[in-house]
Amino acid sequence: MTENIDQQTAAYNSDLERWSERFKTNLRGHISRLSQKGKGVLLRTLRGNTYKVYNEIDRIGYSFAQHGVFLQKGVGRGYVMHNGFVQRGVKVSIGRSRHDRRTDFRATSGVINRKPKDWFNGPLNTNIEELADLVVTHYADRAVNATMMKIK
Repeated sequence: MTENIDQQTAAYNSDLERWSERFKTNLRGHISRLSQKGKGVLLRTLRGNTYKVYNEIDRIGYSFAQHGVFLQKGVGRGYVMHNGFVQRGVKVSIGRSRHDRRTDFRATSGVINRKPKDWFNGPLNTNIEELADLVVTHYADRAVNATMMKIK
């Protein structure tokens, strides 16, 4: 019985690791199509991580250079995200002393030339259903196998 569970766990982990690698390859393709000069750093720093609990993959994560978040949102160099929109502006200190580090947003006038580059969320949305199907398939098989247990 434990060999069967170990085989199911190994197959599940293998399928999820393959999906993670395919998705990372897909992300690399999207990054390489960007016209930003920082895309080389983003390509070099992109890493896929799997986290296991009780020898079974529990989470899949990706790490990359911080400017990848700025590209995704379309912010940086004077452009900030405020109430869900990209705006030209600055953060100003509103603290009463030098130890009080509170800030506030002040909008400034000017043309908004920044556009978000959807290099992560778009590919994730198109591939997430495949990941969900993999998880459902493996757990459905386990549920069926668990109901077939009998005492002889």
